[in-house]
Amino acid sequence: MEQREAIVSNIVRSVMFFTTARHARALDIAYITNEQKLTIDLQEDGSAKVSDWLTYTSYHAKTFHHTLHLLDYDVRKLSVSLIDPTTQTKQALRLTDKYEPLSYQITKVTDDQQRLQLNYESQHEKVTFVFEYVIDNFVTTYQDVAVLTTLQTDASIIQEEADFTGTLLLPTLPQQDAQTQEVAISAQLTNTSEEGQVTIERQGNRHMIRVGIPSEAMTSETALTIQVAASFFPKNPNDFSERRLNKK
Repeated sequence: MEQREAIVSNIVRSVMFFTTARHARALDIAYITNEQKLTIDLQEDGSAKVSDWLTYTSYHAKTFHHTLHLLDYDVRKLSVSLIDPTTQTKQALRLTDKYEPLSYQITKVTDDQQRLQLNYESQHEKVTFVFEYVIDNFVTTYQDVAVLTTLQTDASIIQEEADFTGTLLLPTLPQQDAQTQEVAISAQLTNTSEEGQVTIERQGNRHMIRVGIPSEAMTSETALTIQVAASFFPKNPNDFSERRLNKK
């Protein structure tokens, strides 16, 4: 009888250990990234006004983390907001040097990376943060073409684990070019499945490049490469108009 009780007791302890360990591992997942909506409003001087919306499913999170991969960007005017779950309006987070509710801290990881810790306690809900900033040198112009900074999943703006939608707004063309119906715009997605789509639209004198990539269509090397007519950026100081990009 005692031997049987000992066997049953060992089985119960084993089951409890397995269940507890599995529960602990589940608790390590405080949140997951669901969706990214990125808008880049390009200016005549080659700068880009970025509005990046990231939506998470939170399980038991007190903090969220987001890495800004700055690369060679000149980033300024950074602001971080929370979308209020009740009013759906932006609520600004304060930049502080210690943990406070509705605040954030910035830590330099490397010369080209900054890590943002966002402090907001949430349980079992959708949480959306908005990152807004300006990139000064987003465009390089040459004699024949303007080249935009490549968007990619590997150490860049696109989040690989999220469904991605992006809109890039080109500046209004100068009057003499606005009359032209055909304007040189090239946008190419690489290293993604056919479910990743990129389209070019024209509304009045403004052109838009729209991108949609579901998370399952991405790889760690998915990239969006864009080249457009140099005339979009007549005031760009990052200019090499004395030479062509592709010499023949």
